[in-house]
Amino acid sequence: MTYAWPDAYQKARMAGNILRQRLDRLGLKFDALHVEYVGANACHGEFLSGEPSPDLAEVTLRVGVRGGDAAAVERFYARACAVGAEWSAGSGVSLQRQAEGGRDCGLLARADSKDGSNAERYHHAGLTMARRIKLLEIAHARSGDKGDCANIGLIARKPEYYPILTEQVTAERVKEHFRELCRGRVERFELPNLHALNFLLYEALDGGGTVSLRTDAQGKTLSAALLRMEVEI
Repeated sequence: MTYAWPDAYQKARMAGNILRQRLDRLGLKFDALHVEYVGANACHGEFLSGEPSPDLAEVTLRVGVRGGDAAAVERFYARACAVGAEWSAGSGVSLQRQAEGGRDCGLLARADSKDGSNAERYHHAGLTMARRIKLLEIAHARSGDKGDCANIGLIARKPEYYPILTEQVTAERVKEHFRELCRGRVERFELPNLHALNFLLYEALDGGGTVSLRTDAQGKTLSAALLRMEVEI
């Protein structure tokens, strides 16, 4: 399961802990269970690697089990999928298994800020100086796939933030933001009743989920990637 910025490592650890607890409650036993956080400390371990940066782009939670009970292994995989599915949006989760067959569907993980936005604190303090902040501070997002087209919904955290989104998060800026991933055009749709914008990124998924070779074949982490964009308040 791959978790994207922000707080990718913290989310991966939480998901790993939840999975362990559920396996214990189900009474599933294996000869071995191994947990790694690829991109944070998988090779050198937590002690030598130190505390991972909260600004890591992504961390993959890799959980492996070994045992002779095939039914228990299948139940383990089902629990792993459920842990990913129960997280809400923002940071993509991509689930893969070592078995015959294709890629599993992407899931979602939580990416809401824990302590409110800096933008809110600026306004509460009565500051009027223009500041550049990441969209994460004033918006949240959802994303997914429609074939080779990625869909990203951007929602203002407060109605008063919506004009900032409409004025500064243009289709052109989104295209430039995703220039490495999006080969086609970008369309923007305004949803003022929801204080939201919806973006369609064409040719953005390397052919789509069934043929794509990318880790995030369904574009689930693109919402978190968009929240890295900076705006002025």
